[in-house]
Amino acid sequence: MIEFYAAVSRRSLDGFADADWHLEQRMTRDQALHALTLGAAYAAFEEGERGSIEIGKRADFTVLSADIMRIPEPEILTTRCLMTIVGGELIYGRIRPALSRITRRAISAGRTGSTSRSARRTAVRFAGRSI
Repeated sequence: MIEFYAAVSRRSLDGFADADWHLEQRMTRDQALHALTLGAAYAAFEEGERGSIEIGKRADFTVLSADIMRIPEPEILTTRCLMTIVGGELIYGRIRPALSRITRRAISAGRTGSTSRSARRTAVRFAGRSI
């Protein structure tokens, strides 16, 4: 989360910033999210297969403990990774038993490229948490 925090706040980890930190160069949260996802995929010439959650792309995403698009900037630094999915496979964390059937179906659908709108929404929001 340090990279996202740095991009949107242009401050040190303890919140310090002065004129040399160029606060006028802060990114919006949307710009930072784009830079760290689709922008990074574009830089690696992989924007056609990763960088965003879309039908036909790899199901690579992270489930976070807080909505980094809305929480106060200092709280971004305490946000934890709850789960990481790469290529549709769970590589970190665990799926809650109550949601496992629906989530596995949504993740599987994302991996194969054919999914319903509600399954995609389930995979993206996963238990009401933003990714």
